Amino acid sequence: MDNISDAPDFVLVSEDKSEVYLVEVKYRSSINAEDIKAIATALLKRWNPSWLFVANPEGFYCAPSSSIATEGKISRLPESWVAADRQKRYLDLLNEFEKR
Repeated sequence: MDNISDAPDFVLVSEDKSEVYLVEVKYRSSINAEDIKAIATALLKRWNPSWLFVANPEGFYCAPSSSIATEGKISRLPESWVAADRQKRYLDLLNEFEKR
């Protein structure tokens, strides 16, 4: 039961099914490097490799847990992955939801 409750939120599979990505999703009102590093480090203990995706009022962030644990920081979600206009639309939705 612990494995299920501690499992990452998403399993993403490449179109050709050759790659699998375990992704943990978090919301934070602000990005705190120590908090993000602690989450990534804990995630790696059970799920290696894994990725961490963080949403906050300023934007979206995503990186492999291993690089976050090593470097102590998380990068913004690249526009090459999700276009800037789409990120803005989802960020607007997120911020509207948070107001309620």
